[in-house]
Amino acid sequence: MKKEAAPTKKTGGTSYTAIVKEHTSRELVADMMNLSHYGTFYPVFVDAGIPTVRWSKPTKKWDIYEEDCGSVKRDVERNIAKITTEDKNGVQSNVTKSKMLKVLETKNVEAGESYSYSSDAYYWQMSVSNAKSILITAEKAVWKAKKTTKKKKVKQKYKSNGKWRTKTVTKTFYQCIVKGKKANVERQKKSITDPGKRPGYTAQITPATYGKMYDGSTLLYPAYSNLFKRSNIAGSFTFKGDPRMQPRDVFSFHRLDGTTEDCTIESITLKHEGGGTSAELTYRKGIV
Repeated sequence: MKKEAAPTKKTGGTSYTAIVKEHTSRELVADMMNLSHYGTFYPVFVDAGIPTVRWSKPTKKWDIYEEDCGSVKRDVERNIAKITTEDKNGVQSNVTKSKMLKVLETKNVEAGESYSYSSDAYYWQMSVSNAKSILITAEKAVWKAKKTTKKKKVKQKYKSNGKWRTKTVTKTFYQCIVKGKKANVERQKKSITDPGKRPGYTAQITPATYGKMYDGSTLLYPAYSNLFKRSNIAGSFTFKGDPRMQPRDVFSFHRLDGTTEDCTIESITLKHEGGGTSAELTYRKGIV
């Protein structure tokens, strides 16, 4: 795949925050591909090998002729007219970050033992003292303690009747202290309706992230308007041999009736049978 230079970096702009929910990398990548392309920005992660990002709209890479394919199917799906969710934070939400650092939990620990902290709320800049092998998400931290918690008697100065005096006190050392700054999620839209008011069905979705990203005044992610623009014409066919195509490649499909359609490969499944190799490809009309 041709490598492309990254977009020009902007400085002094507004920063935005997103909380990524617990998903597989495959699910998150698919969500970003479907809901974040606009204009000349087109994230396309190739499923085979190291993910690659295109910063410009993909163009035709292959010519495929229907007469060379087998089991050609063409389906017309129902359009999506409305998008809704059962998630309490809606299909679109806003995330704001608190600047106040809070102590979330204090634990007495044994060196080398594993510990965890979890919360129903979300936090950013979470940290754990006296810890190693730390794994942190927005709502959970897992770690191993470096040193065992100990109590020691120490001398402490205090002022009494205008004079400094010394007393012996017991203090606790080597605790694991979890700290973080809260990230607040505010629901903005419970559902989104196609502005063109085309007939169709209501799609129930589960947001992969909370928060929104903009490029200037243009919503970059999650831009559900992309789903309303997608073609409802899809299909599949088989291809002899091991195709060099990859998911998300754009191809021109030359039909038997003489028409040509630009389509996007959505998936490729290799099959080994009868001493040969073939592939089943699914596609969607247009560049998606």
